[in-house]
Amino acid sequence: MGTYASNALAFSQYTYDTPGNGLTAYVHGPSPTSGTFYSTTTAFPIMVGGKSMPASYPDGLSNTIFFVEKYAICSPDGNANDGGTQWADRYETQTAPFIGVQAYSSAATLSYGSNQVGVQGPVYGAAGKFQVQPYPYLGTGTNACIPGIAGTSHIGGIQVALGDGSVRSVNASVSATTWWLAIVPDDGGVLGSDW
Repeated sequence: MGTYASNALAFSQYTYDTPGNGLTAYVHGPSPTSGTFYSTTTAFPIMVGGKSMPASYPDGLSNTIFFVEKYAICSPDGNANDGGTQWADRYETQTAPFIGVQAYSSAATLSYGSNQVGVQGPVYGAAGKFQVQPYPYLGTGTNACIPGIAGTSHIGGIQVALGDGSVRSVNASVSATTWWLAIVPDDGGVLGSDW
């Protein structure tokens, strides 16, 4: 079940929907129904950045998550083809091996599942905090797996790789705000004491 995901914000171009508010920063992905799956500038958010070290990371490399745990198979519609790993799925932004990517739709909510209105929702900011032992990983429920965010099978917390090359465990009790500020490399915010 376990695999790893890249933090698209650490490598890609992105914008803040509300300037100065790190909780509204995410990579704006394409609509999965727009025929842009194979566009190198929209369907591969991890590859279109032009960032440089350390200038692109003013919050500090030791305060920016680059890679994180993520469930390999994870789908609210029960489709085992959804989810995403670094090895199997590079095209659909809503289920690909990234975090920090919100696929576009007219309602700006398409982020996981297969165009099902009842299971769509944002996967960034306060809604982007990782899941601990999501279940079921295929199907719906109160703790069902959301493929657009990180997820871990470890009950105590999640493993992350930071920009300085270090690896650490982030406690499951970390706040959603602190978590997302560690995802955004240049929000200027100070990580909470729970970091």
